[in-house]
Amino acid sequence: MATAAFKSISSLRSIGQEATNLDSLKSTAASKVASALPRQRGIPQVSSGEGVCANFALFVMGLFGAAPFILVPVFVCLKLDGDVTWSWGTTLIPLWICDALVLPYLVIRNMAPVKHHSGANEETPLVAEGKGEVSEDATATENCFVHTTRNIALAAYLLAQIFVVVRLDHVVDWHWLIVLIPYYVASILSCEGFDLIQALLIAGKMDGFLDESWTMTLLPSLIGIAMILVFVPLQTYWAYKPSPDDEDAEPKSRVFRFFLALGLFFALLFLVSPGAIAIYRLDYAVFSTFYIALPFFILVGVAILTGLVSVFTFTSKPQQSVIYVDDTV
Repeated sequence: MATAAFKSISSLRSIGQEATNLDSLKSTAASKVASALPRQRGIPQVSSGEGVCANFALFVMGLFGAAPFILVPVFVCLKLDGDVTWSWGTTLIPLWICDALVLPYLVIRNMAPVKHHSGANEETPLVAEGKGEVSEDATATENCFVHTTRNIALAAYLLAQIFVVVRLDHVVDWHWLIVLIPYYVASILSCEGFDLIQALLIAGKMDGFLDESWTMTLLPSLIGIAMILVFVPLQTYWAYKPSPDDEDAEPKSRVFRFFLALGLFFALLFLVSPGAIAIYRLDYAVFSTFYIALPFFILVGVAILTGLVSVFTFTSKPQQSVIYVDDTV
């Protein structure tokens, strides 16, 4: 024990001789500890974000999913211009694919329960006591009626497509007033009066019962388009007008609201321009039907170009990491 104590005192004395103050003592101890530990060297590594490949895969998947919707007007224009000799059933194959893709979503949406917006509260309950079962039965009956009506209208729309195709392919020689009966039913069930009137006028024009121009025949649609072009920009203009009761709302200048409404007007005008081009072709001129779908193709091109730009723009940033390697070996 005495020998061990003497050795400890000697080692402490040697350390005290090496360091004359506290700072030198700390540095000496740290250097000895560092010399006892294994030496390691850090190697920085940069990992790529790998966002371009993932974004490009999503872009290709989206383009593949949208292909049937894009091909519908292309095939129809080719058929109307006489560039292909396909039957209408073959020409509208992309439409059948679109129906198969959209139909499940529409059926699920049609089966959504009806939401009641009432002002009932605790003081004025919606259902009196003892009548809860009657209210639940009434709600179930209403849901059943709404779901059935929506699905019948959806089936009528699909049946109308089939009737139009078999009539165009001369499988049947029915009058167009008969061919569009499913569409009449769908319009009535959907409470779309403009569509019903427009379908009747188109059928009468196709059957030769109306001698009016296509401009007059499509007058209900033109009235609806005019209402949209007028009221939607006006509603947008007044929607951004701050309310006197809302003090926290940031006021928008009249110039901003005007140009916003004006831009919306021209955007809507661009979207409805295929209808105007189609009427002009039917009544006044003969040219390729691709010009009718030209605004649609422009939108598709802009969407594809935007998607390609986003593939290389919205990518994850590279991450930097450090790997430590033992240099004592």
